[in-house]
Amino acid sequence: MPKIFSSHLSFHVVVLCWPLAFLLVQAFDPIPQDLAYHDFAASGSYFGIPNFWNVVTNLALVAVGAWGIRTEIGARPVRIKKAQAAASRAQGAALVSAKNTPKVPDEFSEKGEPHVSANDRNSSTTPAAKQRRQRHDDERAASSAAAALKRALQRDDDPSAILPADRAFERRLSRSAELTFFAGLLLTGIASAHYHLAPTHQTLFWDRLPMTVAFMAIFVVVLGRCFPQRAMGGWLVTAVLIGVAALVYWIEGESRGAGDLRYYAVVQFLPMILIPAMILLRRPTSLDRKTLALSLALYLVAKICEVADEALAARLPWHLTGHALKHLFAAAAALAVAHAIAPTQHPQRPR
Repeated sequence: MPKIFSSHLSFHVVVLCWPLAFLLVQAFDPIPQDLAYHDFAASGSYFGIPNFWNVVTNLALVAVGAWGIRTEIGARPVRIKKAQAAASRAQGAALVSAKNTPKVPDEFSEKGEPHVSANDRNSSTTPAAKQRRQRHDDERAASSAAAALKRALQRDDDPSAILPADRAFERRLSRSAELTFFAGLLLTGIASAHYHLAPTHQTLFWDRLPMTVAFMAIFVVVLGRCFPQRAMGGWLVTAVLIGVAALVYWIEGESRGAGDLRYYAVVQFLPMILIPAMILLRRPTSLDRKTLALSLALYLVAKICEVADEALAARLPWHLTGHALKHLFAAAAALAVAHAIAPTQHPQRPR
């Protein structure tokens, strides 16, 4: 299926959706936070922890967020350690070969093959010939491993050493947005556990704050994979500020008895519409589109579990509830997102 719009036009259509959505919700009455929202199905009390399952299932979100941060930050030292180990093994093998090879002229043909004397021309499998050949192979392996280690160091310490300037800039933007997503996810797990220990509007605000950061960050990640990232360099900060402003607007209104969730609803649900739309319009090769679609489906299941909290609690064993399942499906959706954005480390821009 051909791309429907040019990259330039598609990007501006996506950007304009935000002010249009905020204008559209003005047509609706303000939406205060229902106090009944805090009345979850009973999720048991174990080990002195009230609302046990609603609290501890947030560990899944914490685990996925911590894993994502470890993957982003730890990718460099792990990659370099592997390259260093490979170089050490190759150099050790080359030294052993050099020590065990007989002291004979170490000459090679134009094709890089060890020179074989006239007497051994028909005896290339003699021990001496094998040892010379092995030494040559080990030295080449050591040289290749050393070059790979040098590339690994350059790639992380100085991206511009092996990447064009615009690609190095893109890489930094992409990693910043991905780290922000995983950090928001980890903090969401912690804040949500705190909220379920004592559900109030105030604790709900701190639950929703990192969740909003995560929503906006993953939107920016997909935006960056679909469009030239120099065009959205400031969008990570802008998007996060928009989300935080919508949330502050709600909680500040609640303090005056006039809470309004309309703008927060835009922040939460508009990315869920724009992300699949961007993928259909641009078809980015740097995203695993099937896995990203799976993540959206899992998130939809999580929202269904949230709505069916009481109904599921009546059918589930061990005081499990629909809201506890929501946390687990949300964590599964986040894990799918992590795999969807992982196939390529340096995003390729669609033409």
